Amino acid sequence: MTEVFEKVCEFGIAMGWKGIAGEAGCTEHQVDESWWFAVNPHLEACECSMGVKVPAGHVYIQFNGWPFGLVNCYEGMCGAGRLANEDTLIEALERAAERVKEVKLGI
Repeated sequence: MTEVFEKVCEFGIAMGWKGIAGEAGCTEHQVDESWWFAVNPHLEACECSMGVKVPAGHVYIQFNGWPFGLVNCYEGMCGAGRLANEDTLIEALERAAERVKEVKLGI
């Protein structure tokens, strides 16, 4: 499993997402001021709110409104800039998951 896909899944678990494949379209989230993603949990491609057709079982990622990556559990392609790279995305997802857990615990 790609680490980015894993972190998106961990974030979804922290958010309490369940049964998203039973909902229409992609499940989308603004991680922080820079990162945004759309998960397509369906067996066919579907269009996210950004107008991008996300393949089945993939996560489409944007950084500051620009395309950054497309990953699934087996492989993926992501940008490799100084500010936008896999490491900074993973850190943002980890921070977001921790914030969600703190809110749920009332910390």
